[in-house]
Amino acid sequence: MSSQRCDERLSKLMVAKTANTVNINAVKPLGDKQASKKARSQTTGSVKLLNATKLLNMALAANIILLSNDVSLNPGPTQPSPSLMKGLRLLHLNICSLRNKMDELRLFCDEHKPHIMTVNETWLDDSFTDGEIALSGYNAMRKDRDENGGGVAVYIVEQLNYSRLGESTIQTRNDNFESIWFEVCQPKTKKILCGAIYKTPDADPASFTSWVEEILNNVMSNDSEIVLIGDFNLNYLSPTSATKHFQQTTESFHLKQIITKPTRIAEETRTLIDLFLTSRPELYTCGVIPVGFSNHCAIFGVRKLHNIKRPPPKIIQSRDYKNYDPAVFSDDLNKIP
Repeated sequence: MSSQRCDERLSKLMVAKTANTVNINAVKPLGDKQASKKARSQTTGSVKLLNATKLLNMALAANIILLSNDVSLNPGPTQPSPSLMKGLRLLHLNICSLRNKMDELRLFCDEHKPHIMTVNETWLDDSFTDGEIALSGYNAMRKDRDENGGGVAVYIVEQLNYSRLGESTIQTRNDNFESIWFEVCQPKTKKILCGAIYKTPDADPASFTSWVEEILNNVMSNDSEIVLIGDFNLNYLSPTSATKHFQQTTESFHLKQIITKPTRIAEETRTLIDLFLTSRPELYTCGVIPVGFSNHCAIFGVRKLHNIKRPPPKIIQSRDYKNYDPAVFSDDLNKIP
């Protein structure tokens, strides 16, 4: 092979090497827009299809939310706990046996801090002492049916002034409905007459209405503020003629029922039978609280009121564990009956 031909081949190889060598200094960095454009150009068809599907799902979800009209973008509790509201807090719950639910009731009151707590269907009799159903910081009133069913109890915070109306005054004895009536007396405020009421499901509605009407005629005065609270077993969501008659009777005493949501929700039914009637509805904020230890929801009404004095401080004794001696502690335990 001649030297001239070899020089030509060597020249061609050098040109090929130069053409295939990347000159880093000559490459300009891509800007954000150029990089994005290049990335899109290199995206495979399947990835583009996946991104398009995701975008379509987001658009559909947004349209559904807009069309539904009442769906919150950040769902959560629609009302604060009564404990966060200022005023006189009245709560009610059909507990379906207080016998074995005192712990649940204590936790419920610790969370919602009622000033007045009324309880229906206590299912208590004379074998249960007042100490067994006591709530710390509350005075208790009870009316048992002395059999397995019914019964009413009322818990009132110790710093609240109240007086219970005697049975002879209101004549409330009846086998199908029970009640406890009392007056709340606060400074700078008129007395509030409260009736904690329970009516059995099979009680005659007409007799019950006449019974309530008779009591109201006996106890109320022209300037009385009245609150009736409890399980009336009259469904306000689907009123019958008997329910409408009760409504008309209570309206004649200027009482308005302020609970609007179902209070007992079963598999096939939703009823509003736990009621809060008041002669001053404009002063109350009300609501429904679902609970897990009863087939009824709790209801509440918070009345605008002057500040209620706080309970007095309590002195609590506790053991000092700084110099803890296990032997002495065990000895103390052995001396406890």
